[in-house]
Amino acid sequence: MIMGIMTVLMIGCATKTGKKNVNQEAKITKEIYKMILRGDSLPTKDAFVEYDTPPEKISEVEYICPLGEDENQIKSTVWVKVLVDTLGMVRDALILKGDENNKECEEAAIDIAYKARWKPAKLKGKPVAIWVSYKIKSK
Repeated sequence: MIMGIMTVLMIGCATKTGKKNVNQEAKITKEIYKMILRGDSLPTKDAFVEYDTPPEKISEVEYICPLGEDENQIKSTVWVKVLVDTLGMVRDALILKGDENNKECEEAAIDIAYKARWKPAKLKGKPVAIWVSYKIKSK
């Protein structure tokens, strides 16, 4: 089972090419493997997780909602809830409040949420996995 999880995580990390990205992917894969061996658990979406320092978003891709029927850019705001793990990576994402008239905008927001990187929440100096809710607005 661990190898199956590792394969999925390694494939998910391999989004860019280049020596720097290969080294970064290897480091992330090694850290995820350590998390699995330690038995780190991830909280359910409704679980309370205690922390001293809240998570902080450190990077995000620009959110552009797909073109509407009239070929104009649609302005959209979507609230998402993401599970930020102890490495600052998004492990799960869901829509809290979306654009009911445009499911493509919701799908684009989920894609953006998965690409964001975070400084993880901490409890007594150690990183903890936590669910975070935030708003994504199209530009």
